[in-house]
Amino acid sequence: MTPLRPIRKDQTAYARTRLFVIFALIYGAFGVQSPFFSVFLQDRGFQVWTIGLLLAGSTVIKLISAPAVGRIADHYSALSPVLTMSLLGCGLASIGLVSAGHPAQMLTAIAALAVCLGPVPPLADAIALNTIGKTAYAPVRGAGAAAFIIGLTVSGRVVEQAGIASVFVINAILMVACASIAWKQIERREPALDPIMRSGHSEAVRYLLSIPTFRRVVVISALVLGSHALHDGFTVIRWTAAGMSPSTAGLLWSVAVGSEVVVFFFLGEPLLRVLGSRGACILAASVAALRWSIMAVTASTPVMVLVQPLHGLTFALLHLACMRLITETAPARFAATAQGAYGTLGPGLASVILTSASGYLYARLGAQAFWAMAILAIAGIVPACRLQRSD
Repeated sequence: MTPLRPIRKDQTAYARTRLFVIFALIYGAFGVQSPFFSVFLQDRGFQVWTIGLLLAGSTVIKLISAPAVGRIADHYSALSPVLTMSLLGCGLASIGLVSAGHPAQMLTAIAALAVCLGPVPPLADAIALNTIGKTAYAPVRGAGAAAFIIGLTVSGRVVEQAGIASVFVINAILMVACASIAWKQIERREPALDPIMRSGHSEAVRYLLSIPTFRRVVVISALVLGSHALHDGFTVIRWTAAGMSPSTAGLLWSVAVGSEVVVFFFLGEPLLRVLGSRGACILAASVAALRWSIMAVTASTPVMVLVQPLHGLTFALLHLACMRLITETAPARFAATAQGAYGTLGPGLASVILTSASGYLYARLGAQAFWAMAILAIAGIVPACRLQRSD
């Protein structure tokens, strides 16, 4: 297979700076809009059960569009242009949501937003990993996590001052601004000469799944990241039922997201150097099992102060390890396809299934449902141990 032509050394710093800005704008836009999406739909007259169906449907569309659009980007060696079009589509769809005056228009805008939004994170990851390499990826992704926190913090004040529709306008502005930076091709690619590169989407995914390490990464992420579903959906309900104030719950949630930033910027690469990708996956799965076991038995605020920072290991460290393993095992020309397939078949599909199951489990078992999540995390240790010992 013809190798990629790397960017010159004098271009590396410039590319890294651009990627910092791109990730900050993308995840800042996510942080501004995501907390208020369901509230916005309710404000426009949708019933709660309908909102649930719309959110689930949007997730399914994202899971389909991410690998499909990624395959198109790989096939034409056009990751940056395809990312640009996706970002512009997100901006237009957000404006469409605000301006829609009929339920059919709202549904069209929601579907369009899902189609365009699904490929954005995997395309951004693929560009970053192919351009600056796996060792420089962590702080770039950390910039996204930090921007997400800022977006979450700012969005509440914006809604209070300008109304809920304003966050979608800000989201559109950030997405279009990001597109204006991402449009220029960052990575350098040669024409695709290998026959496998001219294959269709299903053939490309089957080819990736034939790689044992890639399969194991998908399974590990599905089990460990999927085990976060109960936490994401019902932790605040659990804490509130135990007498915790909303402000304390919000602070604890921010601590968890903040721990991602710490791992991305400071701890991730040192831990990967010491443990390797295999050891990092085992550590993340083990810590996740411990985290859910503790949450099954207590909601004490002092204990939660100690438990919430573990999110940096259970999510951010595992994400870095998976990105590194994908970069090392999947062909470089399959970068976007691999990211899309990983996101869809791994954490994406697991999140859909386990989020749906979490409601039933929590209704039947209450906090004891966290034991089921702990079992899933423990199960993730098995494929992690089967990874190669060295990188």
